[in-house]
Amino acid sequence: MGLFGSDSSQKRMEEAENERRRQEEQRKRDIRTGIVDVNRTFSQLLNPNVQLPSRPVFQPHQGPPTLLSMAQAPGRREQFLNDLAQSDPGLNFANSPFLDQLQQSFLDFATPEVQRQAGTARDKTIQQLARRGTLESSVGAEKTADVERQRGEALSRIAARAGEIRSRRAGDIEKSRNSIIAQLEASGNASAAAQSAINSAQNLSAVEEFQPLGELFRVGLGTGADVLRQQSQPFAPPTLFSKGRKGSSKVV
Repeated sequence: MGLFGSDSSQKRMEEAENERRRQEEQRKRDIRTGIVDVNRTFSQLLNPNVQLPSRPVFQPHQGPPTLLSMAQAPGRREQFLNDLAQSDPGLNFANSPFLDQLQQSFLDFATPEVQRQAGTARDKTIQQLARRGTLESSVGAEKTADVERQRGEALSRIAARAGEIRSRRAGDIEKSRNSIIAQLEASGNASAAAQSAINSAQNLSAVEEFQPLGELFRVGLGTGADVLRQQSQPFAPPTLFSKGRKGSSKVV
């Protein structure tokens, strides 16, 4: 009786251990499948025109287990995992039409405003120089050239800001992806991770509203005495577009 009882207990322990291993294998497989689905969702956000390869579906053995099916099971799993790895697109931030468009959107928003303000500043400068009779002088040439210098600097800041906006959105995407994968690895719930990725991608695809640029140019010739001083002292500090205030980094 004791012997049979021992055999029965040992069998139950083995069955329990086999079930635990099966569940752990299923959990790992679900996590890998979930990671691929998360990557595919964010990859579609970054590259909406790319056709992704079909994701394979694991087909377990149907029916009662046999010696043959048990022998084939590891090979079936490995083939599925290999196919799954090949269907994982990864994330391509460098060549992303979505991020490129976001960057260009800011340039399209900001560049016309820079050009408009530059034109206004140039017109005001010419008018003031003409009223004081210094338009054709070296002072006039310096002041009008200074408007162009500030315009170039503003456009450079605009371009740098556009790159920052692109990088920030890319960082937000990667941060969201990593957070979802961390939750997936903790829970093993692939379907929840896939839905979280879809929700996050929809939020991250929203059009960004850019803040107004504000005033980028300062126009003012100072007093008549200042102009005369500059005419008599070519190397004196200029009174228009003070060197210490080349626009404002706050507005870009």
